[in-house]
Amino acid sequence: MHSGSDSEIIERVSRPRNPPHLAPTAADAARAAARIYQRRLEAGDGRLERFPDTGDLFGVLGFVHQNQAQRPEDLAEDALGELTILRFLRAELERRLRLAILRARKGGVEWADLAEPIGVTSAQGAQQTLARLESVCVHEDARSEKAEIERRRAVDARARAASVVAEGVLRGLAAALKTHRAALPDSLAEDIDALLTEVGRRRFGDASLARARLLCDELDELSLVPQQLRAAMDELRTALPRR
Repeated sequence: MHSGSDSEIIERVSRPRNPPHLAPTAADAARAAARIYQRRLEAGDGRLERFPDTGDLFGVLGFVHQNQAQRPEDLAEDALGELTILRFLRAELERRLRLAILRARKGGVEWADLAEPIGVTSAQGAQQTLARLESVCVHEDARSEKAEIERRRAVDARARAASVVAEGVLRGLAAALKTHRAALPDSLAEDIDALLTEVGRRRFGDASLARARLLCDELDELSLVPQQLRAAMDELRTALPRR
């Protein structure tokens, strides 16, 4: 039996030969389940009333097994979807197995006593099981971290793009308001001044957009709106529609 701390054992027996293929995510599995349902729907499968919620992955697997597709192409696509779901479930099981082993070790359970519950024949086998699970988790965590970084970058990029659009649209609206200020009712003066002040201070956030939209709604009630101002209002609504 190897001696040393758990971390030393893991380091010794889990030096990767080749990185394992990364498992599908929960979102991947949900999409696979949804595709199975969609294909069955398009094929006119009359058994769909028994199809479970796509979040019930075990239920989806059971449905596919008990209600096989009629067309060969659907049968093949269902099988591919099943494999995606099964790989996700296997990875989830291994994540939970790793946590259970770690909790047992933290509670003082010896490696030899873990062998049978894990399903191996020796303490060394139990150590190697944890080492393998740790190796897989390292790659999964790395992918998750990378995906989160990419997601944040995408969110930031969309925010920057939206800010550029908002600045251009609000500047255009402000310019039109200045040009036609004398032709507009005095009742709108306060709202116009507030928007012009915000644009002048380079405030192009949600609050300024909300103010601009409300002002456009008020301008819509006028019997006549100058063409330049109307064009700026339309540009605002087209480029930055209400959500």
